[in-house]
Amino acid sequence: MSYEPELYKIDEWRGKPVDSKQGSAGTIKLTDKLKLAYDELMDGVKGLYEKLLENGVAPEQARAVLPQSMMTEWIWSGTLYAFARVCNLRCKPEVQKETREVAEFIDSFCLFHFPVCWHALRPLY
Repeated sequence: MSYEPELYKIDEWRGKPVDSKQGSAGTIKLTDKLKLAYDELMDGVKGLYEKLLENGVAPEQARAVLPQSMMTEWIWSGTLYAFARVCNLRCKPEVQKETREVAEFIDSFCLFHFPVCWHALRPLY
């Protein structure tokens, strides 16, 4: 069974940081030509993937043309302590935006479902 791929399309581009290898520095504007090229490429790889499937290519091989920005789902298990550690490290403003968004989701989920424990594990509360 193959699922329709969902691609993460970037709406707001950030600049490269001046003083580190990771992270970003503010937003930058792309030219209309670059935005169009990006949109066409994303649509093109998705279309190529579908054409490969239509021509009998195995899904695991057809996925090779999809970009790294393909959305994915997973089941993650762990202890509250481990999730608190992730949040204590990754909910900081200097952390890469996409990583911080995942950690903030974990943070709000755990606070809602385990408020007493979460307050003990997350000193920010």
